[in-house]
Amino acid sequence: ADGTEPSPHERLERKETSDIISVIIEELPDNYRNMIQLKEIDGFTYEEIAEKTNQNINTLRATLSRARKIVRDKYLNYRDEYRRTE
Repeated sequence: ADGTEPSPHERLERKETSDIISVIIEELPDNYRNMIQLKEIDGFTYEEIAEKTNQNINTLRATLSRARKIVRDKYLNYRDEYRRTE
């Protein structure tokens, strides 16, 4: 291997991270969850989301920014808790 292949441990950690983030996203209020779904998972542009949801782009950007911050904060809290129990 040339060092670019993740180790089994790294793969497991990445899987856990994406699983944790999936759970956090599922627990978000609907408007935040929908925004992350449309932008991050489905890959729509802000323009496409604005059309689909009848919201203006600035509102969408603000909502998505808040949603991302909530996910990041919850993930970091979870990770810190997890490290404390190891």
